[in-house]
Amino acid sequence: MLTQLEVIPSRRSQIRASLEAARADQGLAEDNLERTAIRAPFDGIVQEVALEVGEWARAGDRVARVVDLSVIEVPLRVPQSAIGRIAIGDAVDLSTDNGDGTRWAGSVGRIAPEADASNRSATVFVEVRQRPDARDAGLLRPGQFLMGEVVSSSRAEALVLPRRAVDAGRVLIATPLSEGDPEPPATARSPMVIRSGEVDVSHAIEGDFDEVSPMETQWSVLRSRGATRGVGAGSVVVTSNLDTLRPGDLVDIRLETEGASDSGLAANGPMVEQEEGTP
Repeated sequence: MLTQLEVIPSRRSQIRASLEAARADQGLAEDNLERTAIRAPFDGIVQEVALEVGEWARAGDRVARVVDLSVIEVPLRVPQSAIGRIAIGDAVDLSTDNGDGTRWAGSVGRIAPEADASNRSATVFVEVRQRPDARDAGLLRPGQFLMGEVVSSSRAEALVLPRRAVDAGRVLIATPLSEGDPEPPATARSPMVIRSGEVDVSHAIEGDFDEVSPMETQWSVLRSRGATRGVGAGSVVVTSNLDTLRPGDLVDIRLETEGASDSGLAANGPMVEQEEGTP
C-alpha cells in the first residue's frame, strides 16, 4: 500500500501537465482575442464590408475588401510584334477612353511571359504610383477602362506611313509614267500614275515626324523593308482622295511651295492634283 509521500511525485507531474495545458489554452485564447481585431497588412480604403455586427465569422470568411490606391497595376495589351522593343521601366502614358483629357504617367513593371495567339497580342503590366490623398478627380481607380501608349527606350530604323493611307495592307503610290501609260494633258507639270503597293504593318504608333509629314500624327510602322512591294524610302504615297483614286489614274504632283492650278483630264480618268509626300 502506497503512502502519501510516495504518490507526491506522480501528482506533481499531473499538476505540471495540467498547468502546461492551461497555459496552452490561455495562449490560444489570447491569439483568438487578437484575431478579433482585423488589420490590413497595408494602408488602403475600405471598398466593401462583407459581415455585419453580430455575425459569426469562420476561418476563411471574407470580412472586408480593402483597396490600396497608392500603387495601381494596369494590364495593357500591345501588339505581339512590338513586345521585343518594350523593356521593364519604359514610360507609359495612360488616358481614359472618354476623351476628358485625364492622364496618368506609369512605367512597365513586368511583362507577361506568354502571348495571346488568338489576337497576336501580349500583355504588359503598368505600375502607376499616386497619392491616395490627392483630389478624387485625379485618382486612378481599379476597374477603369484606359488607353495606353508605351514609350519604348529602344530605337530601331523602320519605314513609317500615315495610318490613314494604309488599307488592308495596301497603299496607293504615285510613280513616274512608263511605257503603256496614257498620255497626260499638256498642262500637267509633274504627271505621275497611281499604282498599288503592298505593305506588312507591324504596329501603329502616335508621334510627330515633321521630316515625313508635319500634318500627320498617326503612323503605321512597317514590319521590315523586305516585307513591302513597290514601296520604299522616297516613294510618293497618296494620303488624300483615297476614296476616288484607283490604280492607273493619272495625278499631277505639286510641291507644297508651288501654286495650285486647274485640273486637266487624262484619257483614262481624272487628272488629280496631289501634294508630294514620302513614307
